[in-house]
Amino acid sequence: MRRSVKKTLLWGSLGGLLLVGALIILPWFLNPDYLQSLVLSHIQQTLGSHVQVGRTSLALFPSPHFLVSDIVVKEQADSHAVFRAQSMSLELGIGQLLQKKLVVKEFVLDYPEIEIHRDKAGDWRFLGKAGHDSSLSFLASFLVLGKLEVTNGKIIVIDESPSDSVRGVVLEDVAFLSETSYEDVSFFLP
Repeated sequence: MRRSVKKTLLWGSLGGLLLVGALIILPWFLNPDYLQSLVLSHIQQTLGSHVQVGRTSLALFPSPHFLVSDIVVKEQADSHAVFRAQSMSLELGIGQLLQKKLVVKEFVLDYPEIEIHRDKAGDWRFLGKAGHDSSLSFLASFLVLGKLEVTNGKIIVIDESPSDSVRGVVLEDVAFLSETSYEDVSFFLP
């Protein structure tokens, strides 16, 4: 009986020590300010240098979750918006964050408005990038490996080619859902 009490006390002490160690070390790896600046810089690199965001929040539990509201992207600081969204939500993989890798398990865009433009020369532009630059590269750069969802979207297509007239079309209430599975795939952060 005495051995069992000693064994329980030893295992309890070891478990407590590991818990205290984890509580001290985890914030160093999962510093909310660092992670928030990391994700915001990745958003800015992906969508362009003229990105404005409203409110941001980061929750680490039950899983890392980053929420950005009122996103506005412009090709130039003084031009009109080519992309805006009411909110963008990213659920991140915790194991990968501990290894300084960014894996988006779930990416949700609410009320996005996207402008796609073809200029007089016939080149398609999306988020300031020409069509040959991979017009959907911004989604690929987030490396969504779980769920990608777009709700209540709006796509504005402006066509100036041929140069004798300008045409446009607006697609409203665009919704998209894609769910995939993944096995140990990740993107290394700089």
